[in-house]
Amino acid sequence: HDNAKSKEAFVQATKQLKSVANGVGKVRSYLVLAESVLKYEPADAYEIFRESLKAINDLPSPQKDQEKMYYAHLMPVAEDLIRSFRLLATRQNENATGLAAEIKLSELRLSALSGIYSSH
Repeated sequence: HDNAKSKEAFVQATKQLKSVANGVGKVRSYLVLAESVLKYEPADAYEIFRESLKAINDLPSPQKDQEKMYYAHLMPVAEDLIRSFRLLATRQNENATGLAAEIKLSELRLSALSGIYSSH
């Protein structure tokens, strides 16, 4: 219940995530953190959502032989995006739409947009 300590914890968590290797785990962690910040410090959430998009756009491309496994591996991220962007859209609809448009992988962009439109 200490706002200053909570904000500092969010800042430290964001710094730690920046140093983690790119992958699905990093993306999912960013989304959970962004949701938490949105609930307690809405003004600071946008930057963490932006960091989650950087992590999404830095995901390695699938190899042809492993494409099915790659997309199956992204399913939890897609589900997280729907939930996270639904929450963001209820508070900052224009920001949510702008951020979703920046997601390069069309399947994940669609998930974010689904979350936005399901919030209405």
